[in-house]
Amino acid sequence: MKLEFALQEEKNADDLTNAVLDIINDSGVRIIIKGGGKSRERGIAFRSYDFKVNRKKVGHFEYELIKGDYKFIFEFDVPEIYTNVADKISALYPRVNLTAN
Repeated sequence: MKLEFALQEEKNADDLTNAVLDIINDSGVRIIIKGGGKSRERGIAFRSYDFKVNRKKVGHFEYELIKGDYKFIFEFDVPEIYTNVADKISALYPRVNLTAN
């Protein structure tokens, strides 16, 4: 299951990332930091995480600053956790158009 959406403010991107990681962490799934960086001067921002259970990849989360918008992708193979994250995103940012693929 996969969600794609965009936010416009850096604080919202940071808050959302922390909320997603809190849900994943509370579920007992291992969070693997794949990479990330920010530079206001250069106009770049990105983060990438994989999620694993018993060495098996069960999900991925990333965002990237593209033309002033923070573009997010969230994928997860465990329906209960996917639903918890989707519900949290909708609660925090009700105006965000979540595109499920």
